[in-house]
Amino acid sequence: MNGELRTESVGVLVIPAANAEFTKGIGVDPGNGLSETRLESGSGMIVSLAPGGRVLFRMPEGTEGRYDIYLRVSAILAQSSSQPFLFSLNGEEPWTAPVDCPVPADSPAHIEERIPGTDATDFCACTEAEIAQDTRLHPGDVLTIVAAFGAKAEALAWEAFPGIAALVLVPARPRAQIRKAGDPLAGRRILWLGSSVTYGAQAAGHYSMVDAIRDRHEGLICDKYAISGTTLVNTSADSYVARLRQVRATCPDLVVVQLSTNDAVQGKPLGRISEGKMLQEMDETTVAGAIEAILLCVQERFHCPVVFYTGTWFDSELYRQMVELLPEIRKKWGIGIIDLFHDPDMCRLIGGELYARYMHDPIHPYRAGYTEWWTPVMDRYLTDFMRQKSKN
Repeated sequence: MNGELRTESVGVLVIPAANAEFTKGIGVDPGNGLSETRLESGSGMIVSLAPGGRVLFRMPEGTEGRYDIYLRVSAILAQSSSQPFLFSLNGEEPWTAPVDCPVPADSPAHIEERIPGTDATDFCACTEAEIAQDTRLHPGDVLTIVAAFGAKAEALAWEAFPGIAALVLVPARPRAQIRKAGDPLAGRRILWLGSSVTYGAQAAGHYSMVDAIRDRHEGLICDKYAISGTTLVNTSADSYVARLRQVRATCPDLVVVQLSTNDAVQGKPLGRISEGKMLQEMDETTVAGAIEAILLCVQERFHCPVVFYTGTWFDSELYRQMVELLPEIRKKWGIGIIDLFHDPDMCRLIGGELYARYMHDPIHPYRAGYTEWWTPVMDRYLTDFMRQKSKN
């Protein structure tokens, strides 16, 4: 091992990137050039990961036990994905987890909305993401990190990934249960599944309603599984269906799914609702079949309610049909629906000055659009929805 193992508090072990192995390749470096994957001497990070590149951390002596596992990473050059990596322990089934990185202040892939304090000062500004909970580890176990779904932007030299600084192992402990009278979201966990709108791709600090709703409720955890440009329809490795199936058990109290505008923009087939609830009856290459596959996955794995939310109105006949499919799905599956598309109060702003301040384009809100316009409506619905569920 080249790096020094560190303990930052009692029982916490930090394995630096210098101790990891990695595959060689050509990737986007911190300066937005193309260079070979390497361990940077100054930052101590593995940078310039190529798509499909792997980083392997081997557990050292003394790691026998159950741990919460955190990944320490750099900033990233563009805002488009909260799921850049897949993870695997000892070659077992891979999983995904949110790794939401800040963007350097001098990134060439900056977005239109710039708010001071929402960008990292430089590429090496680190953040930590929990990638697994209560996981049994033994000396010699190998955790593999795969560069899977990187950031994409016209200004970038290629698909970009954050630099990897360290793996942090924290002894697993029972989590404090927070409950607050009158607030059914306090202390809960919501899994959000979506694409650029869920991610906040055009909002400073990629601060979407996911983050705004989290900040309104004490102890609320919001896990943001979002990759820009992805679809409900399961025809690629980054589809909603495929990514949900790779979520490691997090025991959410609620799953909130974006009715993706990408399916409409890309002309994906609408399909039809199946007769039963068997997976083989569902055509995942259609919108209806993909939605049902998501609902079946949640039912079988998480046993919690599901809410779908739509975008605000935009000129798309196919998206209108997708929105109008949701009430039919509710009859069969009992989902909640936040219909911003038909909301008369939301529609009244379209085309006005306030709408221009709120929306980057007909699909993507700015930060103010999320916090001042979408969040109050969605937060009110989710609060009432979970209050009603707690009574049942």
